[in-house]
Amino acid sequence: LRLEPDQFGRYFWLLISGFLIGSQLSGWLAGRISAGGQLKLAYALMGTAVLLNLLQGALIEQHQWWLYTLPLALYAVGSSLGFPVLTLLLLDRFDRLRGSAASLQTFVSLMLNALSTALLVPLVFHSALLLALAQAALALCGALYSYRYLRYS
Repeated sequence: LRLEPDQFGRYFWLLISGFLIGSQLSGWLAGRISAGGQLKLAYALMGTAVLLNLLQGALIEQHQWWLYTLPLALYAVGSSLGFPVLTLLLLDRFDRLRGSAASLQTFVSLMLNALSTALLVPLVFHSALLLALAQAALALCGALYSYRYLRYS
């Protein structure tokens, strides 16, 4: 994004706003639509954000911070819309061990974030298109796994 250290707020506020909006939307949709419907909406929002990032990475040479942060904010809305559903689906599978399941889910999530940050990001951070492709690959993995889970459970 080529921001100076004192300009981090431009990125931070949009991203955090996306998480807050998604969280509010998740709470509002709870009980109004099915878990599968909420996950479809979440992945539709994340997929739209991924497509916007891919288009930007492929077509735009100059880096404008707001062009790159708006799709990330949209992705954050989708992520925080879907994560509570995924958490509840996981906890429902381990009814008697909910605390252990929640702890393990947090551990796995943090480890995957750490591994992707340590191993994947250094390979792609120099190119907006490569970053967008990595985001697309990871989002697709999550969407396919969620689809498979909902279909066969």
